[in-house]
Amino acid sequence: MKYRLTKTHRYVILLFLIALCCRLVIIGYHDSNLGGIEPNVVYGVQRVLLGQQLYQDPALGTYAVIQYTPLFYYTAAAVGKVAGINGTDAHGVYALCRALALLFNLLTILVFAGIMRMRGMSRPDALITALPVLIILTAHFYTRGDSMYLFFFVTATYYYLRYNIKAGVVNILLAALCSAACIMTKQTGILIIGITGFCLLFIDRKLLMAILYTAGTLVFSMAVFHLCAGKQNMEGMYRNAYLGLKNGFDFTFLAQMFGSQYFLDIVPCYVVGGIFLWLVRKKVTDKAFKAIAAAAAICFVFASVTGLKIGSSNNYFIEFLVFILIGIPYLLQHPAADLRFFTIFKRPITIRVFTLIAFFVVISSKTMGLFSAVCVERSFKNDVTEYNNEIALRQSFIDELHISPGEHIFFTERRFLDNVFIEYAIMPNKDVTTQVYKASPTTYDYSTFTTGMNSGLIKYIVTTEKNSNINLINQYIPFVKFDNFRFRLIGHKFGYCIYEYAPA
Repeated sequence: MKYRLTKTHRYVILLFLIALCCRLVIIGYHDSNLGGIEPNVVYGVQRVLLGQQLYQDPALGTYAVIQYTPLFYYTAAAVGKVAGINGTDAHGVYALCRALALLFNLLTILVFAGIMRMRGMSRPDALITALPVLIILTAHFYTRGDSMYLFFFVTATYYYLRYNIKAGVVNILLAALCSAACIMTKQTGILIIGITGFCLLFIDRKLLMAILYTAGTLVFSMAVFHLCAGKQNMEGMYRNAYLGLKNGFDFTFLAQMFGSQYFLDIVPCYVVGGIFLWLVRKKVTDKAFKAIAAAAAICFVFASVTGLKIGSSNNYFIEFLVFILIGIPYLLQHPAADLRFFTIFKRPITIRVFTLIAFFVVISSKTMGLFSAVCVERSFKNDVTEYNNEIALRQSFIDELHISPGEHIFFTERRFLDNVFIEYAIMPNKDVTTQVYKASPTTYDYSTFTTGMNSGLIKYIVTTEKNSNINLINQYIPFVKFDNFRFRLIGHKFGYCIYEYAPA
């Protein structure tokens, strides 16, 4: 029998193809930050590619902070080595991470389709229902390890839901393995432990399985860490991936959740999540739907609380949106979907109609935002000239200034510079340093930096010609105060000013 596409299917496929084309285009972009401070993630991958330890003491050496757990860094580096990408090829590593991110996003779609198949959908319907997963992703999933994290997050969910259909230790252990990989990709993976543990305890009422799952996740997490990081100890990861996230709090986030342009399109989905909870309390007995509703609620609370951390954005609600997408087909198949929700101009709006409106609002808005950013507004810039100038600047340091291994350069601007000069850049993650220092100046002891910055620790300072103040960063990181008499201007190159340390 020939499969027929509905108008809804055609619309979803169209939006998916637009989003996919935009994602393919930006893989090769010379843009140092599509979203989520990507230079920091790329820097970590470069370190592994160059054979360096991923985690070093953030208060020593290059004063770099690696903010996330190790799995994505090592996976990207392993693929990079196979592809012949050198750690000094900054743009090559960016393209690698973006291609890998897209691959994980597409794999997540397949796993999502597997969840829909468990619900009894045909293969075409399941796949089309899964396509919006790519559409809802924010820019934080275009280069960073968030893409790999989400894949393991959804896969762990798949195995838990499969356990509901076919109870068995194997599914719980596979869920634990995926949960461990999720945590070892990004710390917020602890969310999947909370969700699965809650469901096992309070919905399935399986205490022993909850213990097995939690213990299995812990054991697998340790195994994944040692497989990735080798001889490095857990303290190094703690000092980077835990202390490096202590950015302080910003309570304006709660207002942004309902009023900011970045959140308005998902606000109707908040209501859909509330409908899920109402249904499982009043109408639905299906254990799988109860688990999905509980997961959506837990994700919403988790995003709201952790989102108070400075630097948070609407990407914190992606897990919530994923469970909304999983739950919508369950909801639409239930008779309660045809109940009246409210009335507008004497016309009743059912739960089904409101849910579909929320669905189309979020996928349409996300697609339009990505398309306009890539093709209309050009907010995702493709500045090849800037990148080539920085490559030429690096070459001039090697050919003309004869920079040696162990000599350090401090850049007052980010751009691609810290990644292009990977072997020489000092304090490359200045945004992280700024946030952590402002939240608590005692988190890291930068005394070796403060005593050394004007006595030879830093050989060169590079600024832009538009703003040649070598102490530009002082307004953000107060302890960085260079002595203007110790650094002399030695030249202008490719739009940059170069200052060299001059001993007294």
